[in-house]
Amino acid sequence: MKISIVTVTYNCQELIQKTIQSVIEQNFPNIEYFIIDGNSTDKTYSIILQYAAENKMISSISESDTGIYNAMNKALGYISGDYVLFLNAGDYLYAKDTLSRFANYIKAFQEPDIVYGNAVFYLDGQILMTEKKTFDWKLVLRAHAVCHQSVLAKTTLFQESSFDESYVYCADREWLYKMYFEGKKFLHMNERVVYYEASGFSSQKSAQDGITKEMFRIQKKYCRHYYCLNRIRRALIKVRDRLLSNCGLMFPA
Repeated sequence: MKISIVTVTYNCQELIQKTIQSVIEQNFPNIEYFIIDGNSTDKTYSIILQYAAENKMISSISESDTGIYNAMNKALGYISGDYVLFLNAGDYLYAKDTLSRFANYIKAFQEPDIVYGNAVFYLDGQILMTEKKTFDWKLVLRAHAVCHQSVLAKTTLFQESSFDESYVYCADREWLYKMYFEGKKFLHMNERVVYYEASGFSSQKSAQDGITKEMFRIQKKYCRHYYCLNRIRRALIKVRDRLLSNCGLMFPA
């Protein structure tokens, strides 16, 4: 089995080395690592080329793109692994045997379409939380998904359906929903697999309104009954919080 790792970069010279190191230090024997840079104006691509010169597993290009999902889609044309994981700059694999553990699960459970683990969120070197979500109807009901950096998927799935570039923030989430409602086999590996850098593109406060809109767009597209229930649920929570705030009380959603 061959595993492909894809990293999309743009002006991230302070972050990229840790990401690359976490891949080249893996003890899994059959890895290809493709890095697609968006014409960085800092030293990002120079750093990538230095690593590529010393590591045969690494290949790269640097060219303009129209966004992160456009770059991810283009990268799919350069890889040949049986499974692929998209690891953003600033994110890094949890341990040196992470890919080996993925491979063991894949073999043990008869090659599921998608296997995903737990993500450790960090910011400024401090761990914030560990995400242990299971991608099932309960998660879908809340219009949520799992961290795509923790997801290893069959490359053939992307040949059938790539990322929808009409989404700015949530094309990865939309893709997972599509796979779920097409009945693809998901497997949760209840282990930490990745450190997720929580100040990334979709984590910025300025992106939150756009993310919320795209979340509901996805839910409305794939599960309209869940969408309606979720809108009712959110409306009731707002009413509840308004009433409780008058009493000086607040409860989590």
